[in-house]
Amino acid sequence: RRLYNRTIEAIRYAKKYIYITTPYFVPTHKLARVLRLAAHRGVDTKIIIPERSDYPIVDLGARTFFHSLLKSGVKIHLYRGEMIHSKTMVIDGDWASVGTLNIDNISLLYNFEANIVTTNSLFAEELESHFISDLENSREVTYEEWKNRYFVEKIATFFVKFFRDFL
Repeated sequence: RRLYNRTIEAIRYAKKYIYITTPYFVPTHKLARVLRLAAHRGVDTKIIIPERSDYPIVDLGARTFFHSLLKSGVKIHLYRGEMIHSKTMVIDGDWASVGTLNIDNISLLYNFEANIVTTNSLFAEELESHFISDLENSREVTYEEWKNRYFVEKIATFFVKFFRDFL
């Protein structure tokens, strides 16, 4: 829980940007809310997740959050090619985290995870450069594109909403 609370706190105090890379993105409702609020207050909030992970049901779980996040201004990028397995976060160039923490309910609330959390700006700068590089191999999902997705995908994400808290 300590990593989870430090992450929430760092996002709440972000002023310029939040860059997150994670292979599995099924955040808690609280984490999704602080990300939306950050975007509303003008913080450049970007998330990179794999276009397809090794768990299709988790991919659907991630997509249940897309509508509200995109609508609030969070930018979601789908990494193309082999699955990205980085688990990093950089905030404002002066807070960074890397380690085993996925952005999903189980990792955030129950698993014993090990991350380096630092305010070392050189470390944060290095992680940010990796994030920028990964953006080049990613495709941004727009709010308009998301609203106009296939009906089958809308139905699938609707049903996954009922048990996404267990993913």
